[in-house]
Amino acid sequence: MVKYDKVRVHFKEGREKMVVEKVSGLAKSHFPESGAPSLQIIEVPSGPITESPLGGSLFDMRLNLARPSEIEYLLLEKDGEQRRAKVEDLFAEWNW
Repeated sequence: MVKYDKVRVHFKEGREKMVVEKVSGLAKSHFPESGAPSLQIIEVPSGPITESPLGGSLFDMRLNLARPSEIEYLLLEKDGEQRRAKVEDLFAEWNW
């Protein structure tokens, strides 16, 4: 299910923004290597790509992670309307 048609992450200090289309949700997460906190932008899978040896299908999904401390704001787009949000506004408790 698509919650946002597009999410644009605008970073502090002029870093290029991250754009993710067909987003099913946003979640608190951690970077796999370091365990540092991250915002995960979850894409709607485009479809199964292979059969899993354990049964079922695996989906082609990118891991869209951003450090909350580096995010200036997000633009959340749905049905042509945009809403600007800070990471702190999206989660009541954004402290690790």
